[in-house]
Amino acid sequence: MRSSRKTIDDTTRQVTVVAGILEGLYFHAIAFTDLQGSVTDGLQLAIYLAPILLILLSLGAALLVFWLDHYPLEMGSARAPKVIHSRTVKSKLLFMRISFFLLLVGAAAIFAAVLQFLIPQAGT
Repeated sequence: MRSSRKTIDDTTRQVTVVAGILEGLYFHAIAFTDLQGSVTDGLQLAIYLAPILLILLSLGAALLVFWLDHYPLEMGSARAPKVIHSRTVKSKLLFMRISFFLLLVGAAAIFAAVLQFLIPQAGT
């Protein structure tokens, strides 16, 4: 079970790196385009801002994996450390899955934003 906690931490570190790279690339791509003044409605704005929000939420969930869980330890119980370890692994796994899911949705949102930018609008 100890290796599973290490694997979760390592995987979450990789998700954090990928999310950070995507966030930086997307932010710079948006900053160097001619979007200022061309975003005319709330839906377009939401399409362009959604990737940033989703990837930041993914980073937040990934950081929660490294947050220490505090459980009261009953010193007289031989089973308590195993229960605490199991709870810790389960909570880390949950936050890792949430982070990974948000990263995937954020990547899909980047794809939607790129399509919105590249496909000319009807009637313009």
